[in-house]
Amino acid sequence: MSQNDINDINKALEQAFSASPDEELLNKLREQLNLLISSAEKQKKSNEASWKDFKKQQSERLKARGNELFSVNDAQADVLSDFFFSLAILFDPNNHVLFSNRSGLFTRTGKYEEAKEDAQRCISLAPDWPKGYSRLGAAYYGLQKYDDSYNQYKKALALDPNNAQTKTALAESFKKVEAEEANVRGEELMNKNKPSQAVESFTKSVENDPNNALYYCNRSKAYIANGQPHQALEDAEKTIALRPEWSKGYAARADAYFAKGEYNKSAIAYTQALQIEPSTKYQKAFDAAVQEDTKQRLYQQQQQQQQQQPQPESDQKQEQKQEPPKAKQEKGKKK
Repeated sequence: MSQNDINDINKALEQAFSASPDEELLNKLREQLNLLISSAEKQKKSNEASWKDFKKQQSERLKARGNELFSVNDAQADVLSDFFFSLAILFDPNNHVLFSNRSGLFTRTGKYEEAKEDAQRCISLAPDWPKGYSRLGAAYYGLQKYDDSYNQYKKALALDPNNAQTKTALAESFKKVEAEEANVRGEELMNKNKPSQAVESFTKSVENDPNNALYYCNRSKAYIANGQPHQALEDAEKTIALRPEWSKGYAARADAYFAKGEYNKSAIAYTQALQIEPSTKYQKAFDAAVQEDTKQRLYQQQQQQQQQQPQPESDQKQEQKQEPPKAKQEKGKKK
């Protein structure tokens, strides 16, 4: 390693610290630093101790900048935070804290697979450090793998039993696990034609995970099978509110209206489902709703026509002969 190597790396770092959140530029700087570090690594034997100190200093400096940007909680700041954590890892690839920090950033930005990989790397470097397991639990939670999430939080709590944040996260994961298990039971009960019990099971799912549209949708179907269309409609509306772009919510609304005998509204709801997801199933259901609506309208028209038709003359005479009780009483008083 020569002084020129150090100078080149410092220049690249100066550019990094003044860089804008342009991903193409950041990638170029990352590649440049990676090449400079690799080149210096090949020559480090001439001054190994100095090189290690230099790398450690730069890594800590980059980590501090990454943490600073992480605390901003802004989209552009997150891009730069990722950049600085990644550079810090280039200088110190065996530092478990760096992988933990970047995993936390990835979880917050919805990059759950990347968060999982960094958390696993963190654990491999420091298997007795509880935060690595918490990071992995958070990544699994984001991936909706709640059973895995629960297990990782359990490991974290075993290493740090008094951590309140981990306790809260563990409880939340456990609720999700219970909700999933209750949903599976509910589906099994529906297959066994036991809608009343299925409603109870889906209700447990809703109680444990009130923001999951699937559970409301499933309970809506169970309510219909149990002869409770009004409750089914309420759950269908909640499903749509939670996932407005999900066709099954509108199909659940349509099924509920159909069960209530409101076929026109059912057809409209199926139209909405078809717009999101064209399918033979929805088309057939829409056709059935239109057919029933047509029958209903024809029946109503026939009823109205019968009411409007003039009565036959014989019926009118009969009505005249049958005086109301009050009129008969008045005649009796006059006598």
